[in-house]
Amino acid sequence: MVWKVWDLANGITGFAALQGIAFVFAFRDTTFREIIPKVCIPVYVTITAIHLLFIGGVISCNRIALRILETDKTLSEEKDDKRLLSYAWKWITVGRIITIVLFFLVSVSMIAVVLLKARG
Repeated sequence: MVWKVWDLANGITGFAALQGIAFVFAFRDTTFREIIPKVCIPVYVTITAIHLLFIGGVISCNRIALRILETDKTLSEEKDDKRLLSYAWKWITVGRIITIVLFFLVSVSMIAVVLLKARG
C-alpha cells in the first residue's frame, strides 16, 4: 500500500512539472502574451492556489505513507527498515516540494517578464 501512495506522490509532482512546462510553452503564442497583462492578478492567484494544492497533496501522501509504515504488519518487522523508509520518505517529500516550487517560480517569472515587456 505504501508504494501506491509513493506512485500518487510521484504523479502529483510529475503533473505539477508538466503543467509548468505547458504554461511556459503557452507563452510562445503572441495572443497568450497579449492577454496576460490584462488578467495577471487572477492568473497569479490561480497558479498559486494550484501549486499550493500540489504541495498539500504531496504532504498528505507523506503523512499517509508514514502512518502506513507505522502500522503495517506486512512490512519487515525490523525497525531499521521502517526507520530507513520513513527517513527516505521525508527527504524525498522535501525534494518533491522543491520541484513543485521551482516550476511555480518558473511560471510566475514568465508572467513577470511578459508584464515588464508590456510596460515598455
